Amino acid sequence: MPKQSKPSYLIQRSTGKRIKLGGCQRSQTLPPKATKYGASRYQAAELPPKVDLT
Repeated sequence: MPKQSKPSYLIQRSTGKRIKLGGCQRSQTLPPKATKYGASRYQAAELPPKVDLT
């Protein structure tokens, strides 16, 4: 179950308009054709023999 947070608002004093803050939410479903890791798109011959991550 997703974590629910209390909505926070910024109020513009001149107009009284409420602006919601922090409204980004994580999607509950994966996009179509999504794969967790795209390793299957490369063949072993296409990969380098060693990778330097430093």
